[in-house]
Amino acid sequence: MAKDYIPRSNSAFNNFQQIMVKAVVANVSDWGIVAGDAAELSDASVKYGNRYKIISNKQGCTTAQRTAHNTFRKVYEKQIRNFVNRHLRDNNSISHSQLLGMGIKVKGKKRGSRSAITDSINLHLVASDGCRVKFYCRQPHHDGAASLHPEADAVEIRYALENKPVSWKDCPHVMTSKKAHVFLELDQAMLAKNIYAYARWVNLSNDKLSGPYSTMAWVMVH
Repeated sequence: MAKDYIPRSNSAFNNFQQIMVKAVVANVSDWGIVAGDAAELSDASVKYGNRYKIISNKQGCTTAQRTAHNTFRKVYEKQIRNFVNRHLRDNNSISHSQLLGMGIKVKGKKRGSRSAITDSINLHLVASDGCRVKFYCRQPHHDGAASLHPEADAVEIRYALENKPVSWKDCPHVMTSKKAHVFLELDQAMLAKNIYAYARWVNLSNDKLSGPYSTMAWVMVH
């Protein structure tokens, strides 16, 4: 089985191939992919999905059906690898984040080749006892743990104490972190007062590629 970006387990592989093929089909023109090659990949995806559905019912499938699945998966994996190498990996129309979104790791890609960040941070503030505030920086639609954007080096947080700012430009305090979850300890004088903050993904090598500021988030310190 594959040892790199292709998952080992059948369930993870099925999920991976569905996401990748869906992205390919949706971006054939934008990515300059040969339509016939994309159609062949899509057809193989459907065939694999049918075989996976059968063997996922462990009590209902036969040995012959499992063998047929395994044989087809080997052939399909090779097809995926060839497709990725030919159409996706070195395609300048596909950003690093789009490749990662399809589950394709890009080794040795130059940092200077990263794309401009268009996503704003989903910023959430949580206060804890002792005048501590934690900033959670998530990618759009990520409801789980905080995580750094794949095109970013760090997160920049601008915040204001007590007085509500009109925009990020009115925030006098700035801090930068290479982690997507950041702790801040405030003075006891901030008890029962609000902290307001904005954040953005930052490319430390080229600020023109950094992302837009988030909407304002705030929390009462306690």
